[in-house]
Amino acid sequence: MRQHFSIIQSLAFVEEIRTRYPDSSIFVVGGAVRDVMLAKGGIRDWDLVVRGIPIDELEALLADFGSVVLVGRKFGVFKLSLSDERFADYHFDIALPRTEFALSGSGRRNDFSVESNHLLPIEDDLSRRDFTINAMAWDLGREALVDPFGGQKDLEMKTIRAVGDPETRFREDYTRLLRAVRFAAVLGFDVEEKTSLAMKAVAAEISRSGAIPKEMIALEFYKSLAADPVRTLKLYDSSGILLAVFPELAKYKEIEIVHGLSLWNYTLSLLSRVGKSRGELRSEDFFAAVLFALLLHSGRTLGGEVARSWDRRIDFAHGFCRNYCLSMAASGIEESVTWMLKTCRFLEEGDGSLAEAEKLLFSPHFHWLVLAIVLREDSLLSMEVSSSPSPFYARLSAILQKLPIVGGVLPPRLVDGDILKKELEIESGPRMKELLASIREAQLRGKFKNQKDAIIYAKSLIK
Repeated sequence: MRQHFSIIQSLAFVEEIRTRYPDSSIFVVGGAVRDVMLAKGGIRDWDLVVRGIPIDELEALLADFGSVVLVGRKFGVFKLSLSDERFADYHFDIALPRTEFALSGSGRRNDFSVESNHLLPIEDDLSRRDFTINAMAWDLGREALVDPFGGQKDLEMKTIRAVGDPETRFREDYTRLLRAVRFAAVLGFDVEEKTSLAMKAVAAEISRSGAIPKEMIALEFYKSLAADPVRTLKLYDSSGILLAVFPELAKYKEIEIVHGLSLWNYTLSLLSRVGKSRGELRSEDFFAAVLFALLLHSGRTLGGEVARSWDRRIDFAHGFCRNYCLSMAASGIEESVTWMLKTCRFLEEGDGSLAEAEKLLFSPHFHWLVLAIVLREDSLLSMEVSSSPSPFYARLSAILQKLPIVGGVLPPRLVDGDILKKELEIESGPRMKELLASIREAQLRGKFKNQKDAIIYAKSLIK
């Protein structure tokens, strides 16, 4: 394992610490140790703990090698940006050993008393961390792993286990519940039984206003769902987080799609199918596909016949994204999901207008391939569970076949408002807008292919 830390061993500031403070100790801690042990390459974020050097002396030493920012004197954490251009995209957090204690039992992550102590044993620093897989350190001097809580074994067993008493750990900081799910989803691990039971015991309390900022909920949900949507939702459900944080989604379990099949289980199956299609999508589009699949049938949870109203369904999705700040966690996601639902409304209720289809399918808010993949999987799943395919995909396919798409784009418009003003002496207004839509519809249906014929067609419309 030592060869993986050679880049840190070779850093000039590390060598200087050893030379000037031979009795000090330097440890790599946190996620970097975990990722090295998981054989992940390309690590750019490194957390180090330096023991045996007073904070002022450590700051002065580091300042010789780059830009240093002290993040709170009590915290004893320095953010170091090295002057050496070879490490321009590396990020180093260098800290003194720390202890921390929850102050009020509020569960808020910033409600801690944190004290740094350059003489504190590394084991005490590791004891404050959330999960065993994050509570390991690599001693650069001894070239040895420090693992007081069995993190290496839990990595081998693919297990998420809290450090110390799980319930105490979660009550200190409620975001740790969301982090447990994220690590399980990203790494494909299972949550250890006692840790899982503690999550259930604490989950209801995170519904308190302000217990976890919505921005943090959104960020953790985004990271987890993008990694493994099915595992994420199952863990949110089994732990009680779903009911506490996303009661709208918990209602899916009460809705029956077909005999014996709930909307919840149908949605999990749909997400599983979409997940297998990940390779067909750009990475930045995958989360949009997942969230769209999650909310596609959400209108059925609203109750009564009105539940099938597309306006209510779109409002629900828009509100869900807005309420949980998902547009902040994933830029533009709110617009993408609501736009895709509007496209579904057009597919179900529209008149088949190609010009209207162009506005929706070639909107800058999303790529139509995202829509096509989710609706394809929805149609196949619907056929599988009820022998009746969902109509969306067939209608989408029919429209895409009619549109003259070349190289992923449609042909440019042959006329615009300025041309109509000149040729037809029509001023801007509703009539102009109507004419332009009719001309574009005819062009997309292949009635003409040049501007001259487009103008002749336009003149025929006003006779």
